[in-house]
Amino acid sequence: MNLTKRLRLVCRTALVAAVAATGLLAGGTAQAAPASAATTHIVKPQSATGCSGNVCLYLSGNSGGEVLVQAWARTNTFTGQFHLTGPGVNWYSADQSWKGSKGNYASHPWYAASGGQVCVGAYSDSGTYEGTACENL
Repeated sequence: MNLTKRLRLVCRTALVAAVAATGLLAGGTAQAAPASAATTHIVKPQSATGCSGNVCLYLSGNSGGEVLVQAWARTNTFTGQFHLTGPGVNWYSADQSWKGSKGNYASHPWYAASGGQVCVGAYSDSGTYEGTACENL
């Protein structure tokens, strides 16, 4: 979600709150906007980090539904790809050398319309399974 859309959402939410508060302050003569006026689902900002095998992930979601995932090699350097799966995403990183202990990392942003499980798995080019780390949105 771009900055303009986020600002519109914040302004719309503030306007609805102001109308409701004004109605309360004026002795209850004004009415708040109906629930159907708010059509955007807001998710709490959150983040999580997890590791499994030689794969780690960092997951960060904001209130607008935008999610950022970072993946890295936990301890051992390998050459291969990370594979990210989750609600509305099926993404492969570049095929390259991933340095252990987060010497470098793959990063992918996307807009998640709903919550769910996000997983990052990896196989090296030699066919070695590196692991799969999962966290929930």
